[in-house]
Amino acid sequence: MATSIKNQIWHDAMWNLAKAVGRYTLKKAEAYENVRTIVNSQDLTTETDLLLKSVAVYETYTTGLINSMFGSLSSQLLLLPITGYWSSSLETYLNTNSLKVSQLLLDVVKDGDISLPSGLIYEEGYWEYKSLIINRSNLYSLYHFEIDVAADSDFSTILASADSSVSAAEWLYEKEEEEFVPIPTDGVPSSYIDRKIMYQSSSSEYLVRGKEYYFRIRQKDQYNTYNFTYYRDSIGT
Repeated sequence: MATSIKNQIWHDAMWNLAKAVGRYTLKKAEAYENVRTIVNSQDLTTETDLLLKSVAVYETYTTGLINSMFGSLSSQLLLLPITGYWSSSLETYLNTNSLKVSQLLLDVVKDGDISLPSGLIYEEGYWEYKSLIINRSNLYSLYHFEIDVAADSDFSTILASADSSVSAAEWLYEKEEEEFVPIPTDGVPSSYIDRKIMYQSSSSEYLVRGKEYYFRIRQKDQYNTYNFTYYRDSIGT
């Protein structure tokens, strides 16, 4: 199996595990905020029941529990390239292959056994989206892409929006298997159908760690603008 494909499989496994850790981490943070808000309330007689329930939720999502659930698996996955197919350090592997990992995974590894420089760790709130390039026309086409991210399923509150025909910055396409390069300003030729495109968020588009959002993306070419495809996902960086 080509190294680039192994790298991408590893990256995707790490990416999905980090999203699971992020969801638990957010639950813990939300429970703590609820406890703090109730404790600071001026009406303690009516807040007692809520406090007891909130403390119970907070204790459910302890750091120890999160670490015990994800620590061992995170450690094994982080070190998989080194133990499996890359004869060097994790830092060298990431640098050589232009890869990064989530701080969430480093946080749950036992006793902080794995540490990396900040340049090899995703910035908090960073996200990326991948989608297949679909055959939308029987004619030779040059495809561009639009993406929206919202806080609600109705997309009434758009948090980020990008159109590759307006600016190709942050957009990539899969020119060779699992090797992504910038989208041409004219668009992606339809000869790349069934390959993937990727959008990488800029710092102004970063979202809340662990929180779930609504995404939609659509293709367009010189003939038509096609329907959106919708999905939900959470942030694992």
